[in-house]
Amino acid sequence: MEGEVAQNTKVERIGLAAVWKESDDVFRPTPAPLTLVEALSRTRPKADSTVVLVSEAVMAEILFQLKSKADVEMGGVLVGSAFVDSDLRLHAVVVRRGLLGDNSEGTPVSLKFTSDAWQSINSKLPGLPEEERNIVGWYHSHPGLGVFLSARDRLTQRSFFANPWQIALVVDPNRDLASSSAFGFFYGSEGLPAQTIVYRTEMPEE
Repeated sequence: MEGEVAQNTKVERIGLAAVWKESDDVFRPTPAPLTLVEALSRTRPKADSTVVLVSEAVMAEILFQLKSKADVEMGGVLVGSAFVDSDLRLHAVVVRRGLLGDNSEGTPVSLKFTSDAWQSINSKLPGLPEEERNIVGWYHSHPGLGVFLSARDRLTQRSFFANPWQIALVVDPNRDLASSSAFGFFYGSEGLPAQTIVYRTEMPEE
């Protein structure tokens, strides 16, 4: 994946669902609401890790996007909210939507985000609800290759999504999309596997 990552520099607050604060040009997640802390504690997440929460509906939409061209790599950015809990020593990322990079250049084994692709993504952000305007990561497909971060993917992660609350989603659209083996989330500069919670109902902090 190549190109510059667009970030929203506006400070956004919506009660407890406030998401990003900017300090010295660094975006930081806000403290997790108590209801979210309680929900996360029940899942017994590992300390010093990142948990990704995503609805079945959002995952279905992303999988549908990437299956539309199952012979070449496709991708985009993930938008949503990020929270931190200092006591549990973890970050929680809530994925609200996947914005596909239109006009990106994909082959069976690579993906390049063109300037047109970034323009298409940036043009979609203003029309979204406020809690969905924050880029928290990126996603792309690995048609028939399996779910992992390649060397180039890891370089992209280190270059643009190095913070522990910034994530990558990899999908193999040629696998059974109803299976958890068809996709995987990774986080931080090292691209470590993230614990993933796929939920059906509304998030507890809303």
